[in-house]
Amino acid sequence: METYSTKTSLLAFLLLCLSFNAISQNNSDGDDRMKIRLGFTSENMHRQILVTVDSNTTSGIDLGYDSGNYQDLADDMYWMIEDRKFLIQGTNTIDENTTLPLGIHTSTSGNNTISIEGLSNVPEDLQIGVLDTETNIYYNIKQTLSFSINLPAGEYLDRFVMTFSNSNLISANSSSFDNTDEHELGIDEVTDNSKMELNYYNNIQSISIKNIGNQNIKSVKTYTISGQQINEFNNVNAVDQTVIQTNHLSTGNYILMVTTDLGSITKKVAIR
Repeated sequence: METYSTKTSLLAFLLLCLSFNAISQNNSDGDDRMKIRLGFTSENMHRQILVTVDSNTTSGIDLGYDSGNYQDLADDMYWMIEDRKFLIQGTNTIDENTTLPLGIHTSTSGNNTISIEGLSNVPEDLQIGVLDTETNIYYNIKQTLSFSINLPAGEYLDRFVMTFSNSNLISANSSSFDNTDEHELGIDEVTDNSKMELNYYNNIQSISIKNIGNQNIKSVKTYTISGQQINEFNNVNAVDQTVIQTNHLSTGNYILMVTTDLGSITKKVAIR
């Protein structure tokens, strides 16, 4: 009887301890790690991926913290870590210097939406955006919660990057457009002694480039506001001034990008 009673008392004590631990966990503040849940919606599916800040991890692959993507779906989005695809990743820090590469593939051409679907323990002053490295357009998804981009069917493993500061040329969330017939794009300082003046003339459907500083112009590109490239003009001979026909662009808002030896100048324009 004494043996049975001792075992019963020990079991009751263990159950009490387990219950106390469970109650303590439920009543605690819980997981205080920073977490960002990112959503991807294509023409055919929806996916959510997660990044968590954990002091036990690194910016590389960490077994037990990073979860690989082993599904073979027609459309998908994932984190790219060391050229491998992951649905969940842990990283030791997220700050204004952090960049997290994203991979996307689609089987159908069309609109694709990237959105914030959950934020936990994220500092209020931390920016969250996605940079399209092809167009150099920055999408502030912490402010807008989502953005859509039209992509041809294909694989994009090094085009999109999640960033936490906006030091890029242009933000896609800006909406200052001029709807006059002659749209003045402005003058950008390229260096202290060199300027590039851009104008768009709706009446002749042309871009005018006044190359005040005689820069070597590598290319002139036009993009839709969602980031789809429409035109590219190379070998532009603009020693002083040149006019480029835009080939009957449809009415709407566009982004012009002029790339020179000293960098790129990006401006928005309303075409009527």
